[in-house]
Amino acid sequence: MASVRAFLASAVCVALAAVVLLSVFVASPTRGASPPFGPDGEVMDDGGATISIGQVWAVPGMAVDVPISIETDLALNVFALSIEFPTESLDLVDVELRNSVKSLLAARPSEESAFTWIANEDEGWLQILLVADFAGQEGRAVPPGLLRSIFTLRFKVAEDAEAGSLPLILTLDGEASYEGTFVVDGEPVHNRFVRPGRAVSPDEPLDGSEVPRLNDGEISVAIIGDVGIFVRGDANADQIIDVSDPVRILTHLFAGGAPLDCPPASDVNIDGTVDIADPVVLLDYLFKGSTAFQPATVVLSSSDPLSEICAPYSG
Repeated sequence: MASVRAFLASAVCVALAAVVLLSVFVASPTRGASPPFGPDGEVMDDGGATISIGQVWAVPGMAVDVPISIETDLALNVFALSIEFPTESLDLVDVELRNSVKSLLAARPSEESAFTWIANEDEGWLQILLVADFAGQEGRAVPPGLLRSIFTLRFKVAEDAEAGSLPLILTLDGEASYEGTFVVDGEPVHNRFVRPGRAVSPDEPLDGSEVPRLNDGEISVAIIGDVGIFVRGDANADQIIDVSDPVRILTHLFAGGAPLDCPPASDVNIDGTVDIADPVVLLDYLFKGSTAFQPATVVLSSSDPLSEICAPYSG
């Protein structure tokens, strides 16, 4: 009988997840991006793009995900990103492409697109290149709705990192301390984008590229004992926000799942309660690029009762 109840509970959870996913994909379109800017900050009538790195909190020894977003009203075909980071305190673990864009590229022959990244730990820089379609076809570029939080950088903070700010800097042409691998007309370049409408050479993918506006990011390091930390949206405390988090909330709510380790982390819409609205917001963020929710690391003083309740997140 117990096994039958467990089976029915799992079936209910799966059904609810399916209903929530369906509601996400038939919902109204997400709000459009802010006006595009040129490299000097001016509003551009013919469109442009702004690349932004997120600002997050971490503690020594913690793995942390940092989102990279591109704000634009355009569909874009090529992205080249160059980022400097302090290697004495940060170890770059991985660069992830958001699942919806990864699926978009996976449906095409491998020779028609490219996603690569390279890091130089000695010099402290990272470069990411994404080509959606070497043929440059309009209908095969990445649409604006999928450009928000398009990349995620995963770093491991050093065990001996001191409290303070670790800058993540988008490199400016002419101010770089390294050359990197991106070149236009024989000169090194760093952060660029290319619109669809023209073919792209695998050897020179940035010909005809434009310079975006840049917003740097940072990882703020705090010392355990002084603060407590949880990541809003990370319902299962695995330090990654993915589809397992809304499933964790749904299982808890409707299938008799274990109590949530840190309920405030599952209160995605910050209304003071954990209910069906929270996994809906998470799924909307994961699969539609909604900006109604953005992952945020919440820092608590050690005297806050939540510091003890949310202990799995802090160590």
